[in-house]
Amino acid sequence: RQHLIRMSAQKNEDHSSVTTEAKTKQNDNSKGLDHPPYTIKQIFTGAFLKENMKDFYDAPKTKDFLLPFQDKEMWSKIEKTFKKEQPEMDDKGSELKYLSELFQILGQHKANKFCSWFRMIRAYGTSGALASMDITQIGKKCQLSKQQNADQIYSTFFNDTLPFIKTLILSMETIFKKSTDDNKEQKNNDENDNDTEMKNADNQNDTEIKGIEKGKIGIKTKADSNNNYISLFFQNPGSNSQQTLTRGQIASLLACCFFGISIYPHCSFHGELNSVGTPGKLEMWIRYFDYVRQKGVDSDWFNKETVTIWRRCLKSENCDVLEHDKLIGNDTVLAKFTVNEEGCIEDQAGQLHADFANQFIGGGVLEGGNVQEEIRFTVNTECIISKLLNPLAMKHNEAIIIFGSQQFFDYSGYGSSFSFDGYRDKKEEMFFCDDAKARLGSSVIIGIDAIYFFAPKNQIMVNRMMREIAKSYVGFSIKNSDIGHKMDIVSTGNWGCGIFRGDPTLKAMLQWISITLTNRSVEYYTFKDRRVANGQLDELVKGIQKKKITVGALWTALSNPNFEKNYKEGNSIA
Repeated sequence: RQHLIRMSAQKNEDHSSVTTEAKTKQNDNSKGLDHPPYTIKQIFTGAFLKENMKDFYDAPKTKDFLLPFQDKEMWSKIEKTFKKEQPEMDDKGSELKYLSELFQILGQHKANKFCSWFRMIRAYGTSGALASMDITQIGKKCQLSKQQNADQIYSTFFNDTLPFIKTLILSMETIFKKSTDDNKEQKNNDENDNDTEMKNADNQNDTEIKGIEKGKIGIKTKADSNNNYISLFFQNPGSNSQQTLTRGQIASLLACCFFGISIYPHCSFHGELNSVGTPGKLEMWIRYFDYVRQKGVDSDWFNKETVTIWRRCLKSENCDVLEHDKLIGNDTVLAKFTVNEEGCIEDQAGQLHADFANQFIGGGVLEGGNVQEEIRFTVNTECIISKLLNPLAMKHNEAIIIFGSQQFFDYSGYGSSFSFDGYRDKKEEMFFCDDAKARLGSSVIIGIDAIYFFAPKNQIMVNRMMREIAKSYVGFSIKNSDIGHKMDIVSTGNWGCGIFRGDPTLKAMLQWISITLTNRSVEYYTFKDRRVANGQLDELVKGIQKKKITVGALWTALSNPNFEKNYKEGNSIA
């Protein structure tokens, strides 16, 4: 703490000497930047990690997004497959054989893991929490035994849920047909030439993308040839695009992904259902589809409530506050920062929720992953739609933001112990945004990907720290007018501090800076990580707050070459 105070007093002198050193280093280093000053433009273009990032920076454009009925060959295959009569349940397991055949025809696999799980629960009962499949019983104590609950899950799936999933796909032409209001909006968009974002999507090699000026969130569509259906598109890097879908449209698309329909190979449930799915996730997938069934295709929930996916990009010119010298000179006192030893991010209603994302949004949610992002995408099942719409990796100046998704389930455990812990039943979360009445206001999920550190000691390098500040700022700096609701708190935690090998204390400091710049406060959850739990981070934070340390003072300390030297020698951030 005393070091921070001294660094604050000396910041102007230090900045001058650091600048001189940086100019010398830049002349000698052709591969990148090892010392400040750095520009945000250089950070955003990935100059310091160019060799590692070129695979997706030079990625080809995606093809047009097609709905299954817009691909004649695919649609004929689906209709022919689903016309085959489903057998009655019997002691021979005819229903399981039929299920496996469906997946083999449509997804080129036999759903071995899924079918094995059904056999297991039928023989031994469920392994997760007991919960009736009847969603009218949510909040009531389940009176079923494990075996009775398993039998109910099994029979409900084959008698009701599976036929409904097939109906969700076969009814896509109706579900995605434009309403009168949609057609009026499309006409107005055409008249106003409001197709800028689609043009941006075709220019993904640009490193500076024009931002959304007013941030209004609505259905962004482009009419297809007959103008009768909502037309979706892949949100490519640099597109700065938003798409809004109803819950019913999302369920219909996820039904296609569930069966592994080949036009969406990057978002197939194949891996989970055939080889790596855990009991908790397999149970949640089928409970999600049955929840949708019971809500009903004629309900406002299905047809009017919406979820928006925004692939947000910021230009370097719009991030002047992040430039090295501007951070050094920033005299804003660091925002309120509360360390929470208990609780978790998703329990905080009405806040921005950090998603510790993979650069490919959703990470391994459909490939056996059961850590922070994958768990969130499982319990908030609608989030998987962002994976479908965003097949390419995020750039440094991008975040993927999900508005309005519903958390359907509670869970227990983490990793291999992750399991279903009942339906979500928190009435205080079920409110709608003040200025976006069709969207739940319980959370805004901010997908930001951290750097993977092959050499963890390098994370103290200034270019790495600036990148992490910039990346989190892109996500956390959305305006309340963009959200449609007042949200002045960011719930976050040990971002990039698991397999990505980040230092949670350092990441807490960097997020503190970026969140302060957004005029929000921080609720930090330690997840009982021994590196920051048991009062370790809390003591440091309280000491900093007591001294009213500024953004400039903290950044001056962190970016000082002597601080980097001491850190690399094994000294902790604290």
